[in-house]
Parts: sequence; C-alpha cells; structure tokens
Amino acid sequence: MDLSIFKVFAIFGIVSAWAKKAFADGKVSIREGIELVVELTELLGIPLEWDVPEAVLEATKDIREAHDALSRDGPEPEDTVEHDA
Repeated sequence: MDLSIFKVFAIFGIVSAWAKKAFADGKVSIREGIELVVELTELLGIPLEWDVPEAVLEATKDIREAHDALSRDGPEPEDTVEHDA
C-alpha cells in the first residue's frame, strides 16, 4: 500500500474531524464509529467487509423484518397520527 504524505495528512484530517464531533457530545455512537471506518477505508482503498455474528443476526431478526416491512409498505393506518398545523 502506498501511504504518501498526502494520505497521512488526509487521515489526520478525517480522524481530527471525527474526534471533534465525538468530544462535543462526550460519546461515540456505533454510527459515528462506522462512519470513521468507512471514510478511512475509502481513502486508503481497502475493501471493507462486515462480518456480523449469527447471534446478532438472530437477536435482531424481528427488528430487521419490521424495518423492511415499514420501508416497503409504509406505516399501518393505526400507527399514524395526524397533527394540527
């Protein structure tokens, strides 16, 4: 892998921006961690592969199926609330 001085500065910039956001609220969410990994791997040209343990997939099956159904069909009528503007 070619790690030029320009990539080193780019890595420093990415990590600095990420850390500034993390320090602002005092926590690191999974989303923020993933965003950092994705940015760094894209910059370095490294293929990114997610290996999710079977136990996690099984534990989140109901949530994923509900999310997929909502994405596909939209919310059920009884789940919507009308608001006065």
